[in-house]
Amino acid sequence: MIKVRSLFPILTSHPELVYLDSANTTLKSDLLLKALAKYYHHHLTNVGRSGTDWSTWVTKQYQLAHQDAGELVGAKSDNIIFTYSSTYAINMVRYGIQHTLHPGDIILLTLHEHNSNLLPWLALAKQTGTQVKYMEELPLSDLSRVKLFSYSLVSNLTGEVYDYHNLTTQIRKQGGLVLVDATQAVPHLDVNIDQLNCNILVYSAHKVYGMTGLGVLYIADDQIQSLTPMVYGSQTFSHIDRSDYELLSSAERFEPGTPNIEGALGLRVGLQLLKAFRHQEEALGEYFLDQLRQHQLDRFLIGSTDPTTRHVPIFSLAHPTVHPHDIAMLLESQQIIVRAGKSCADIPAQHLGEARGVIRASLGIYNTQQDIDRFITGYKQAINQLGG
Repeated sequence: MIKVRSLFPILTSHPELVYLDSANTTLKSDLLLKALAKYYHHHLTNVGRSGTDWSTWVTKQYQLAHQDAGELVGAKSDNIIFTYSSTYAINMVRYGIQHTLHPGDIILLTLHEHNSNLLPWLALAKQTGTQVKYMEELPLSDLSRVKLFSYSLVSNLTGEVYDYHNLTTQIRKQGGLVLVDATQAVPHLDVNIDQLNCNILVYSAHKVYGMTGLGVLYIADDQIQSLTPMVYGSQTFSHIDRSDYELLSSAERFEPGTPNIEGALGLRVGLQLLKAFRHQEEALGEYFLDQLRQHQLDRFLIGSTDPTTRHVPIFSLAHPTVHPHDIAMLLESQQIIVRAGKSCADIPAQHLGEARGVIRASLGIYNTQQDIDRFITGYKQAINQLGG
């Protein structure tokens, strides 16, 4: 059996490292680095720009990356667009739908959104005169005015999984759009666009063992030509002359210029690793929660305590008297890396009464029970040392 840790150079270079921040970004494998080296050493060229063997190989790999990215969420490659990040993808949608919104329309969010699925919509509401409202507080009488429902499938603060199928069905039925931010979901769950009943979905390559700088945007067939592109350029048009142009009818209209080829190559490798090893995480997440309970640290967990609530292995702890940054510094001195703060989720942190932030520990395919044991020991030592 392959020892997954051995595939990640940073872990072999630092064998004592406990990396519990995969919800922030995942580590990069040797396989990814080798894929990039192969490109740089043997195939360095652009996509779709010539008929050379190099260009043919790179173009094929880039197309296969779209196929892999779509298969992860049950989508066809024709509906997949590569962007700079999932944040950028959301902003592409923000720009693309602005012409369809009017004063009195509602953009519906939830109180557990990452800032990147909040700020773009607040800005759009200011620009168009629409209203931002939150699902938890929406009167039923306002539902008919919802033009967009944008929500995170998994909370990046608590790891809770959300199911709004009845709501999305109603919104879709009345002609509204549903955008799912699956950034924290795809590393851990089987995600399917049909089951989610969404028009649009986004996620990030660097959360699934790929590189930073690549986001994935799924757009349903009936929306590809409805959304206005935010950026124009080469490779996006079917006709151009000195006074006019006609954009492609396909999703390629949203990918102008030279793409992030390295990011696409890295995504293919990352998704192969994810497919091979993701199944190990569920048992490890249960072990983490069991250890928190055994050491009476579960009282510091934030989020739902309902045993029927689904979770992915993202755990946030908030101590009532000890600041999370102080705990994180002491953990780092033991080579234990976690996230400290509000995890780019200011509104959820405030809503949960943790405005100063939390300690977030999140698992990846390379984590072990020993990592969890060291975190538990280190966390207890830190709060004791800090007077907690």
